[in-house]
Formats: sequence, structure tokens, C-alpha cells
Amino acid sequence: MATGFKSGGRGPGTRNKRTEQALARLEALDYDALDELVAIAREAQAQGDLATRLAVATTLARYSYPALKSVDLAVAGGDTPLTLEIVTGIPNAEEPSDVLDRLNRALDH
Repeated sequence: MATGFKSGGRGPGTRNKRTEQALARLEALDYDALDELVAIAREAQAQGDLATRLAVATTLARYSYPALKSVDLAVAGGDTPLTLEIVTGIPNAEEPSDVLDRLNRALDH
């Protein structure tokens, strides 16, 4: 067998036997976990139970939205510090208090 080559076994996306058995059993019991979670969330909402509702919503969100992956930021040059500039739209020549005074005068007219 060649190195790095897989032969045999389950194909991509094929469920294992235990998963198939569990799904078949849930189907035989006419049980849908997503329906149950929605019912729990609605009951929690009616009772004002925000903690339970948030926990259920967090669980259900995994089925509605793609998972976000973390991004690893690397700076070219290794240990070079990264500079972050926040642009506020306030010109550097004016002090923030001068800008506020001008804004207040404009609002008064």
C-alpha cells in the first residue's frame, strides 16, 4: 500500500453503525430533537426563563448558521509590533472639545 493512501473503510459523509442505530431508534419513537428544543424554548419564553431560552437558542444556532473559525493573525517580520489606528473622523488639528462646541452651536441654530 502506498504511503498516505487510504483504501477501504467508510466513505466521506457515511455515518457509523451506532449513529445509524440511534437515528433509526429515534425515528421509531417518533422523536425529533429539534422539535423538542423549539418546544422547550417556547415554554421558557412564556415563563420568562431567559437562561433556558438562551441555552436552547445557542444550541439551535449551530443548525442554522455556519460555525465561525478563528483566524490566526501573523505579522510579517516576526516580532514587529502591530500598530492599530482608529479613525474617528475628527481632524487632528481640532481638540475634541472644540468639535463638541461647534456641534452644540450648530444644533442651537
